[in-house]
Amino acid sequence: MSSRKIVVAYDGSPNSKKALQFGGEIAKELGADLTLVSVIDDDFSVFGGEFDVREFEQMQQAREDFGKKALADGTAQADKLGLKVTTALLIGNPAEELIQYGQRENVYLIVVGSRGLGGFKSLVLGSVTQNILSHSSIPVLVAR
Repeated sequence: MSSRKIVVAYDGSPNSKKALQFGGEIAKELGADLTLVSVIDDDFSVFGGEFDVREFEQMQQAREDFGKKALADGTAQADKLGLKVTTALLIGNPAEELIQYGQRENVYLIVVGSRGLGGFKSLVLGSVTQNILSHSSIPVLVAR
C-alpha cells in the first residue's frame, strides 16, 4: 500500500471518465493508491416545493442508487484500464465533501472533470470544480 493517495471525483459523466483516466495514469506512475469518490448532493431545494417523508426517502434512495451505479461503472472502467481502485460514497455538498475527504485521508491529489452531470453546459468549469479549485489546500488536477 502506497503512502500517496489520489482521489478521483466520479459521477459517470464523460469528464469524470477522463478524470479517472488521468488520475489512473498518475497513480500508476507514482505507485499511489486510487480512490473513486462519488458525492450525493443533499440539497433538495433544486426540486422546489414540499415533500412528505416518503417522497423524500424515495428521492434520497434514487440518488444513492445513482451514486452506487456510478461507482460500479467507474470500477469497471478502472478494471479495463488495469487499475485497482477503492470507492467511497459520500452525502453532502459535493465540493465540501471531496475537500474534507481529501483532508481526512491525507490525499496527495484530487482529480476532477471540468464539468460533471450538472446543467449549464456552456460554463467553462462546473460549479463543483470551481469550488474545489477555490477552497482546496490539496493540489487539484482538472481533466478536460
